[in-house]
Amino acid sequence: MDKRSNIQRIGIFLVSIMMLSLMQLIVTPIAIAQIGNIDNVNTITFHASSHNGTLQEEDVIAQLEAAGVGDDDKFSATLDESVKAIGVRAFYHRTGLINAIIPGSRMTVISGEAFMQCTNLVSVVIGNGVSGIGHNAFLACRSLTSVVIPGSVTGIDMDAFSACSSLSKVFFDGDAPLANANPFRDITPGASVNVYRSAKGFPSAGEFWNELIVKYREEVKTPDGLPPVDNGDGSALYVSGAIITTPGGTTLEVPPETVTTTDMEIILPPGRGCTITYASGYKFNVSAGVMIILDGDLPSGYSIALDNPFIDVKASNWFFDNVMFVYAHGLLTGSGTGSMTFSPNIPLTRGMAVTVLWRLEGSPNERIPAAAGGGQFNDVAEDDYYYQAVNWAAANGIVSGYGGGKFGPTDNVTREQLATIFLNYYKYIGEGPVGARMVKIDFEDLAVISEWALDAVAYCSIRGVITGRPGNVFDPKGNATRAEFATMLMRLVGVREAD
Repeated sequence: MDKRSNIQRIGIFLVSIMMLSLMQLIVTPIAIAQIGNIDNVNTITFHASSHNGTLQEEDVIAQLEAAGVGDDDKFSATLDESVKAIGVRAFYHRTGLINAIIPGSRMTVISGEAFMQCTNLVSVVIGNGVSGIGHNAFLACRSLTSVVIPGSVTGIDMDAFSACSSLSKVFFDGDAPLANANPFRDITPGASVNVYRSAKGFPSAGEFWNELIVKYREEVKTPDGLPPVDNGDGSALYVSGAIITTPGGTTLEVPPETVTTTDMEIILPPGRGCTITYASGYKFNVSAGVMIILDGDLPSGYSIALDNPFIDVKASNWFFDNVMFVYAHGLLTGSGTGSMTFSPNIPLTRGMAVTVLWRLEGSPNERIPAAAGGGQFNDVAEDDYYYQAVNWAAANGIVSGYGGGKFGPTDNVTREQLATIFLNYYKYIGEGPVGARMVKIDFEDLAVISEWALDAVAYCSIRGVITGRPGNVFDPKGNATRAEFATMLMRLVGVREAD
């Protein structure tokens, strides 16, 4: 267990955005976005007719006509093994082109103006093996928002991606290529180039490379040291799993058969979750069914997408984002009153509270000996879900019992009791108060806060973990609800500031 000397303010303010592939997308910062369905898209596999393997414009015209694809029809393009290079203006002004997959195993060059003015092109996969991207190759592809440049590319010619007005993120898998003039003029203001720390030829993070802001991207290591399997569509399969480290120091340990996409999505295999550890030391066992989206613009380095499993938690509820966060990160699950219920308004129990903190520490699998506090409560049985958590918390000074061998695991926890638990937890992780201090507690019901809880209430107020209720009252004897606890947990780990 790592002691935390400084809490990391991660700042993931979650908001429901949309339904995407039946998943509730949770992203940051707060924004509203819509994605339209792309229907009736033909996938055309193009082949080169010339002996040198160059796909020419006349090849594209003839093969689209043969496939019955008109000027206004949407289509996706891929290339067969006959294509060694994409010729000048091969797909010029093909406004129906939506997606393009350029295999790298046999391709060498994307020639000048190859995809120029393909204004509806939203996705292009450039395979590892392509060495050069010609002048104006993707000029004025206004719907392109991001692109991954493989490590095999050694040269990008003038204006290759200029006037791509929606292009905001460029990812490089290798060292900086030779860039003739500026290949990225007049794209989205503030656009970034995302590179590995070890990449050569780029300036430091925060500086500019061809008018793009340099940002460091995630680093990936595999257990066997072998590269992932290229699926041919830009996605990669990690057969043995991987450890992904974001620029901010968050690590994601993903299981075998995990897939990553060109949209920076991490798709976990069915029925499997993953482990996420923040640089501050907090550890989460992410639930199965959660999709992770890497995002270097977020201090945590990722956002999440998942189905809302609860019938009693709606997107319009004030606690929606908080509940989705703690559920996705394995801290609080269903209430036990039903597999589809969270019961946000029922009181939190003492057993629930310590179990969540135990999970936050990685669910340490340790049997606490009786001499150190294990088995000291006669109302906590070994087959109770909170058994290890209660004994762990008691042995480490986070909680204590009522006396007489009683802990009261099913008793509701009051707000002042919860403040005390949080204070003891802060002390346990090395973030408790140091030295004497004068703190003003400004709650209207200060007189009814128990004397033993005053320090805890003051410290939790300073940290912003527990705030007051309407009317500037702390309500110390009131019960804390599961929804309130979810919000407190987000503040505790630094993903949400106090309201």
